[in-house]
Amino acid sequence: MAAAYQRCLEDHYSYLDGNGARYIRPPGERPTQRQFSRILKTKFDLETTIRKRKGDKTFEQNHRARLGSVDQDCLGIGHIYEIDATIADVFLVSSRDRSRIIGKPTLYLIYDRRSRLVVGFYVGLEAPSWLAAMQAILSIAENKEALCHRFGVDYDPADWPADGVFPQAFLGDRGEMAAKNSSLLVAGLETTVINAVALRPDQKGTVECGFKLIQRSMADSVPGYEPPENVSKRRGKAYFKDACLTLDEFASLILANIIAHNRKVMPSFPASAEMLSRGMLPIPRDIWAHEVATRMGLLSRFSEEQVRFNLLPQDQATVSRDGIYFRGCYYTCPEAIEQKWFVKAGQGKFRVDISYDRRLVDNIFIHVKGDPSRHYNGSLLDKSRDYAGLSFDEVEVYERLRAKMRSQAEGVARQVQSDFHAHSDPIVEAAKAEAKAVSKGKSRTARKADIVDDRLEERRFRRQQEADMSRSSVKPDSPRAQVIAMPTKSSEPNPEAVQQPPTTLAEKLRRKHQEMLNERKQ
Repeated sequence: MAAAYQRCLEDHYSYLDGNGARYIRPPGERPTQRQFSRILKTKFDLETTIRKRKGDKTFEQNHRARLGSVDQDCLGIGHIYEIDATIADVFLVSSRDRSRIIGKPTLYLIYDRRSRLVVGFYVGLEAPSWLAAMQAILSIAENKEALCHRFGVDYDPADWPADGVFPQAFLGDRGEMAAKNSSLLVAGLETTVINAVALRPDQKGTVECGFKLIQRSMADSVPGYEPPENVSKRRGKAYFKDACLTLDEFASLILANIIAHNRKVMPSFPASAEMLSRGMLPIPRDIWAHEVATRMGLLSRFSEEQVRFNLLPQDQATVSRDGIYFRGCYYTCPEAIEQKWFVKAGQGKFRVDISYDRRLVDNIFIHVKGDPSRHYNGSLLDKSRDYAGLSFDEVEVYERLRAKMRSQAEGVARQVQSDFHAHSDPIVEAAKAEAKAVSKGKSRTARKADIVDDRLEERRFRRQQEADMSRSSVKPDSPRAQVIAMPTKSSEPNPEAVQQPPTTLAEKLRRKHQEMLNERKQ
C-alpha cells in the first residue's frame, strides 16, 4: 500500500518546474497516507485485495469460504479414489550393505474418498511417475494374503473389503495421471480419470492428509525419520545418520500402518444420522462394509492379471521366421506355433499388438486380434536368453554396442579383404599371362578336350611330389630342435644369402610378373 500511495502522488499530485524536474506537492495539496488507505479499503473488498496480491489459486486454497465439502461430489464408497505420491520422510539403507544410505523412497497411496479406506499403495525407488502409479493401482487387485505374507504382516480378509474393486473415477494430479498412459485406465478398466486443478491439493484432501497420518504415526519409533520442517531448516539435524531400515522393512511398516488406519476410529468423520442411530463407529473398513450393501450396489471388480494387462504400455512387435521381434528381443508362444505364425511370416512379415513392462524383458503380452479381453503370454527364445532379467532400457544399450561392433567388424573385414587382394592380384595376373602365352592358338573347347587324361597326369605328378621322402626337410637322425646363433655387432651379412633367389611360389610369380611388365614397357 505504501508503494501504491507513492505512485499515486507521483502520477496525480506532482508538477514539473521550468527545467522539467518533477516535484510532489506539499502537504495540504495532496491526500495523506491514512486518507489513501481509507479510500482503498472502501473501494476494494478483502477478497479482491487478497486475489490481487497472492493470486486466485492461493486464495481458493487458503482464504476462500469453506461452506461445502468434497464429499458432496461423492455418491458413496467406490465412486472416487484419490491417488497421489510423495517422498517419504524416512532415510533408508541398501539391502546388500546397511552402511550405505540410499535416500528416501517414493510413497504412493490410494484412498476411497467416502470411507477413507486405503485401497492401494506403493513403496519403492521409482520417481513419481506413471510407472510407480501403475504399481500402486495394480496393488488394488493384488493378492492381499500373499502381500501380507511377503512382508511378514498378519492377514485378515476384513482389512481389505475393497480387494480388486475399481472405482468409477480416479482423481490425481496433473502429472502421471495426465500422461498419455493414463488413458489405459479408461479403455481397459471402465473407469474415468479426473485431474485436479494445478496448485489445488485441497481438491484431494483425503490422500494429502493421509500421508501425514500414515507417516507421523512412525515418527517416534522409526530411525532415520526426518520431520518435514527440518528439510528447509538452516543447520537442521542430520537425521540420515540414524538410517538403518531397508526398503522391504520400511514397506512392511507402511503396510502395517495402512491396516491399522483401516481399523481406527475417525472422531472427526462426518457421520450421518443413520450411522449415529445405529451406533456405528466411523471405522474405514466398517463404513465400506455397511455402504457396499446399502448404497452403492454392484461395483466393478477385476483380477490382478486383467489389471496388469490393461495398465502396461502398448506397442507393436514384428513376426518373422526367427520369432516375434520387439526392441532387440525374440519371443514365442504356444499359440503362435499352433497357428503357424512363423511359417506364414516366411511369405511376408506382419505386426501384432503387444503390451510390455519396460522393467523386465522376460515376457510380453500378445493381444488377440478381434478380442481385446484376451492375450497370449510370450516368452524369450533361447537366442535372446542373454537378456533375461534385464530391462528394455538395458537391452537398448547392449543393442547399441552390438551395432557399434558390427560397424567395426565391417571395417576390419574390408581391410582383411584388401590384404587378400594385395596378395592374390599378382598371382592371378601372372597366371593369366602365362596361360594366355601357352594357350595361344588354342580354343577354349580344345583346352578341355583331354581333361580326364590331364587330370590323371597332374594327380600322378602331385603324388610323386607329396610322397617323395627324400625331399622331406626333417632327417631321421636330425635333432628335434636346432640352436641358431645370434649375430654379433662385428659380424657382417653374408652377401650370398642376401642374393639367393626367392624360393616360394608367390615370390616366383611376382618376379615373373614384374619381368613381363618390364618387357612390355621395352
